[in-house]
Amino acid sequence: MAADPEAVLSGIFEKNLELWGFIASNVGLLAVLRAYAPGWVSFIITGMLGLFGWFAVKGGKKQYEARAEVTFHRRRASYYEEIMGNRAMDNERMLFHYAGEMNDRFLEESRKVTQLAAATEIQECYSMEKERWKGATSRNGRKCSSLKTL
Repeated sequence: MAADPEAVLSGIFEKNLELWGFIASNVGLLAVLRAYAPGWVSFIITGMLGLFGWFAVKGGKKQYEARAEVTFHRRRASYYEEIMGNRAMDNERMLFHYAGEMNDRFLEESRKVTQLAAATEIQECYSMEKERWKGATSRNGRKCSSLKTL
């Protein structure tokens, strides 16, 4: 569950509002093209916009899947950390000799989170740099040029 559901819902609302604004601007562009441009020109531009949209959805799907995988491992690592830090469960871990295995699981999940998060961040910044967006920032606010030190 999200730490701040209100922020999550407002973020979803803002993204939906941006999407509908984008759709409205593209429909307006196509209406102007239909009204004032020859049919073959509007057909070519419509095809190009559709192709760009398809690539954008395909790239967004890959990024979403990568972030979902990172989130899954991050939650699992957080769960193990909570179990390891809980004093009430300390006696049970020692009694059943479970502490070593919990430590190993926590370390494994922490490594996965670190590796997957870095790979996702690098992939996102690479795609931004590929488009030559100057001053592009990643989702967590870091400049992409700061990832060159990884």
